[in-house]
Amino acid sequence: MKILHCADLHLGSPLTARLSGEKLAMRRAELTASFFTLVRVAKEAGATAFLLSGDIFDSSATAVVHIADFLSEIEKNPQIGFYYIPGNHEKDLLKGRDLPTNLYTFGEEWHYYSLPGVTIAGRDLPEDGMFSSLNLPRGTMNFVLLHGAVTEGYTGEIPLAAAAGKNIDYLALGHYHAFTELTIDTRGVAVYPGSPEGRGFDETGAHGCVLIDTDGARPTFRFIRTAKRLYLAPEIALDGAESSAEIERRADAALADISRASAVRLTFTGTNPGLPLPTASLTYRYGKEFFLFEIKDKSAPDLRRAALESPLARAFIASCEEDATLSEEERRTVLTMGLSALAGEELPSDI
Repeated sequence: MKILHCADLHLGSPLTARLSGEKLAMRRAELTASFFTLVRVAKEAGATAFLLSGDIFDSSATAVVHIADFLSEIEKNPQIGFYYIPGNHEKDLLKGRDLPTNLYTFGEEWHYYSLPGVTIAGRDLPEDGMFSSLNLPRGTMNFVLLHGAVTEGYTGEIPLAAAAGKNIDYLALGHYHAFTELTIDTRGVAVYPGSPEGRGFDETGAHGCVLIDTDGARPTFRFIRTAKRLYLAPEIALDGAESSAEIERRADAALADISRASAVRLTFTGTNPGLPLPTASLTYRYGKEFFLFEIKDKSAPDLRRAALESPLARAFIASCEEDATLSEEERRTVLTMGLSALAGEELPSDI
């Protein structure tokens, strides 16, 4: 049997942080279509179960049209069972509504659904001590839906240590927006599929869903990219650059293999040896090539070099060189500490 696991679609997200006009409308349409894409992937894979681990909607005030589209798509696919828990964003959004017969929900306590050779359990909200009341059979392949942040010990929102020994094969999580795989015990794994579409530069890299196969002794799974476009943040180190033209060539090399459908934030890092950044040139050349293009400067100025160019630094160096009372080791120590102070740097801890 095949099972698709997704979470954190955030349908209805405003997406207004960096986008406007036509691009905003386009990205909103892509986000709206993300659920349809996931259902298509499930159908093409022959999946008969679909795990929805929360934050499917962006808020409890999500527009009715997004809810209607979501429920309609489920109703159109009666061959798939959709198992849904709410996240911290939508909370009780679907409660009290007429739901398709193939959309299965849970509740404040553990609820269980049985399929041939498979048990699916879940609850709407994580709670301290919740794993003590989880009762899964040993003889089936067990899937558990939860939404929240994992912790390593026995306390916290979703404590993985407390989940050990509870016969969990696959803990289907939501909340983190990047694909993440964690070990529960020798039997089970905990997986965040991440969000199907990135919504900003805090969600860079591939996005999609997880496809699970239950045909073996233990479930096997793989990440499938479904994102229409990626958010990427390549970094350009300025250390050792001898001209602005060289910096621009480094940027060209970093951008060469990136799909022009991507949203890109080019970030300058390292130590700038005092060169002007080719920001205007790069923005002019790439601003219309990528779906979104911006530049961020996180480089640091070469403070030591600036200090050496000051009269005070030169006088300090000359004074140290002329002081006959200093041994060579003492001279090196005084020079290091003095130049670091003049450059505004933190004094070396090993002196």
